Amino acid sequence: MIYIFNKVKDMIDFNKIGFVLASKYRRLILEALLKRPMTVSEMAEVYAINKRSLYGPARDLKDHALVSKNKHVYNITDEGDEVINFVLKKWPK
Repeated sequence: MIYIFNKVKDMIDFNKIGFVLASKYRRLILEALLKRPMTVSEMAEVYAINKRSLYGPARDLKDHALVSKNKHVYNITDEGDEVINFVLKKWPK
């Protein structure tokens, strides 16, 4: 019985996967943060997009505990790492 409970506990939250898939910018942010912690400006430079379009998605990812923020630098959390790796494996570009 404990084995089953631990397996369910270790499952990825599919709501968060849908949350990431619903926005191109959320996915881009998580992909960028897989490489290293970055600021919004650095992420915007990597993908050659306007940095203002990344502030809202970055805040949403922080609210869902997929990224963390220290001063102006965003870093991916363990849960965010699991979610984006699952997304990239199942839905590659």
